[in-house]
Amino acid sequence: MKKTLLMLIVLLAGFTVQAQEQSAETTAPAIDKSLQGLEIGGMIRVRPEIKQNYTFFETRGQGLNDNFVGQKSQIFVKKTLADGSSVKVTIQDSRVWGGEANANNGLSTANETESTDIREAYFNLHNPGGIPLDLQIGRQTLSYGNQRLVGPLEWTNVGRSWDAARLKMDTETNSFHVWSSVSSEGDDDLKNESDNTDEVFFNGIYESYNKKGFPSIDLYYLSDLNVTSNAARKLHTFGTRLAKAPERAKEGADYGVELAMQTGKANESVDANGKKIDVTFGGMAVILEAGYTFNAGLPMRLGGEFSVGTGDKSSTNDSNETFQNMYPTNHLFYGQADFISLQNAVIGGLFYQMFFNDAADLKLGYIYTQKDTSGDIWYDVAGSSTKNELITGSSKKQLFHEIDATLALNLRKTFSFEYGLSYVMRGDALVDADKKTDAVFTYISTTMKF
Repeated sequence: MKKTLLMLIVLLAGFTVQAQEQSAETTAPAIDKSLQGLEIGGMIRVRPEIKQNYTFFETRGQGLNDNFVGQKSQIFVKKTLADGSSVKVTIQDSRVWGGEANANNGLSTANETESTDIREAYFNLHNPGGIPLDLQIGRQTLSYGNQRLVGPLEWTNVGRSWDAARLKMDTETNSFHVWSSVSSEGDDDLKNESDNTDEVFFNGIYESYNKKGFPSIDLYYLSDLNVTSNAARKLHTFGTRLAKAPERAKEGADYGVELAMQTGKANESVDANGKKIDVTFGGMAVILEAGYTFNAGLPMRLGGEFSVGTGDKSSTNDSNETFQNMYPTNHLFYGQADFISLQNAVIGGLFYQMFFNDAADLKLGYIYTQKDTSGDIWYDVAGSSTKNELITGSSKKQLFHEIDATLALNLRKTFSFEYGLSYVMRGDALVDADKKTDAVFTYISTTMKF
């Protein structure tokens, strides 16, 4: 059952292609080998980063200090056919200068063991069998809403891709997508064997209505299924989002409201008699955004955000109320120093942005963070527990305050420059855990697209 959606989408591709072949009155035309519809491009991004005292120690040598240069290089080839169908392949190289592939200080979230890999490799079948939709199959990126739950994670050196089949029905005002992806597969066709010891599937349905002059309305369902040889984890996320996105330097109000609720269960442990113990999920997230752009000599925007991802009040019962942050691009929202995710978190932010012209702007931000419940842990930007050891022994909720400054320049249509600086101040929990100093993050990013 766990592969049903994926198999149905792939079978649909086969049936529609077969129907097209059978309905053809003459022999199919020759493969288009011309340069018409051919697009070649790419990008190179080089970003030095300095992370100082990321463990908040005062003694020299005890704090975590990372200085490195990350580089991401991509080249893609895309061919669009006369019927609107297309094929795209993107090759990507991700590395830290002088380091191994996917070094930890490059903030990699992918599983590749080589620095050069296939970022995208898919075909998109347009109007299969005369049905007004697109069928996209292969390795691809996914991005929905404003990437708080599903995003390609372009900020990191590697990014995130899925091996997926996706049905897309897009019009001028409406977008309806259904997909099924395989993140990990136990069956191995190379070994000619079936070993369902670790299979992970990410499926979803996303509906978005967006008419010019009106706020966009999103409805979605996300399914995350992890099956091992002796356990299973099924997480279901239902959500809705209402938003009027800001337009660069254009006067007026913008806002956003998003609500996500989770259910499901996991049987990841057994009791003394060997019986599996079910734990039910019950997390929830609420996100509020508001801003206003005005002109005071220069276009400026003032904005604020408030986000809550619930935490688990008790680790000893059979329920888990921690909101699972799914596959987000958290860097965009919760501080560019990347210390936290929307799990057991209350995060507030105030932002000021000044637009010098169409190609330059300065953004200042203040972010406040605390745990939702003191009984749960501090989850880092990737949703793991690595930061929680920094507050061992403290029962206080307040984690840190962060001040961000970002200067962005688009010097040419193909070349951009960005400088970022963050100062992360200890909150009550870090002070209570006897952490002595604050943390600093800075980066310089240059990107050339061609």
